[in-house]
Amino acid sequence: MGSSALLLILLMSFIHSELNQHAGDTVQYYMKPVVKVTPDQRVFRGETVTLTCDIQGGGNIQWAYSWFKDRNPLNPYTTTASEFSFTAEVSYSGEYSCRGVRSDSQTDISAAVTLTVSDLPTPTLTVTPDRSVFTGERVNLKCVINSDHTDWRYEWNKDSSMLQASERYTVNRDTLSIVEAVESDQGWYTCKGHIDGRSVSSQSSSVYLSVKDLPTSTLTVTPDISVFTGERVNLKCVIETYRSWIWRNYQINDWRDWTHEWRYEWYKGIRSSVKLQMSVRYTVNRDTLSIVGAVTSDQDQYWCRGLRDGRPNTSQSSSAVSLSVKDKPKPILTVRPQSSVFTGDTVTLSCDVGQSTGWTFLWRKGSDPEFTGHSTISVSSVRVSDGETYQCRAERGKYYTELSDTIKITVRGKCSFTL
Repeated sequence: MGSSALLLILLMSFIHSELNQHAGDTVQYYMKPVVKVTPDQRVFRGETVTLTCDIQGGGNIQWAYSWFKDRNPLNPYTTTASEFSFTAEVSYSGEYSCRGVRSDSQTDISAAVTLTVSDLPTPTLTVTPDRSVFTGERVNLKCVINSDHTDWRYEWNKDSSMLQASERYTVNRDTLSIVEAVESDQGWYTCKGHIDGRSVSSQSSSVYLSVKDLPTSTLTVTPDISVFTGERVNLKCVIETYRSWIWRNYQINDWRDWTHEWRYEWYKGIRSSVKLQMSVRYTVNRDTLSIVGAVTSDQDQYWCRGLRDGRPNTSQSSSAVSLSVKDKPKPILTVRPQSSVFTGDTVTLSCDVGQSTGWTFLWRKGSDPEFTGHSTISVSSVRVSDGETYQCRAERGKYYTELSDTIKITVRGKCSFTL
């Protein structure tokens, strides 16, 4: 027999004698339990925490389990199940350990596992660029949660209804963006966070978002929306003042008066709009674009808007205005009651240039200098000397129509009868 085999026999004999000698004593098992914590070692108040005492290598032995917090027995001190659950409170933070127990044996105490219980964080909902915005602006709602956790999923609510990602609402982790605000976006917003569906943060305080219309734009056209070739046409973009906007929206904000800060844009056409640029034909003086000499191709619909670097960064687009451009007119001269009258009668001459407005009328009588009058002139109690040729034309700014055709007034003396 070799020396190794002899040593093994002696060792087994020693163990057998020791077991017989202490048969009535409690046997100490040197199995190391391990404490496992779910859902995590960092939890929030109100979550359910489950501690599991896992005796590795314990086989099918029916154990009871003793629990310790900060090395002190925990109430309940002993459980029959390996799992021990409770609703977390902040005061439950500490080091937890366990051991397996039988009537005749027990394991060592496990290594301590630290459980940290925190109060539910209260998110802060921030809104940019402001809680009062204009229609069309992009609004960012950010849910700020001060917590060691980084795996939050965020939930946004408007007037108690949950908002979902869509074409109008885009989500980037802790930020929900309203792509282009409309008046229906006005309301109360809140947010909260989730972690893997197991935890919910407190709800943030409500934040009210006000959405108001952009300032209005109005396009005015002078001298008229109906002009003639060669005329100068002024397109003026009039944007609502700050004071008017405040009155219209019944709201006071700290935005500066924007009246003198606009850059103006003018457009021609509706479906396929063309932005008008300064050129030889188009001159610009701040809020006014002038068509230097209108041509028939200028006939179209026009609209305008304002731009600025601050807020609001744009105005509403104006309503479209239709500009009519016609060939240079020739007034129509008419006479009532007729061109041949008697002394003492009343003659009325009318100079008509159509439905366009803003004209001043110039009259010619024979070879006399032109005189200014209305579109209609009347000569009462005509004399023989009033018999003459008459013409008219119209003036608007520096623009003149052609001369009308000539009308000749004949004045004859009345016959006298003696009985």
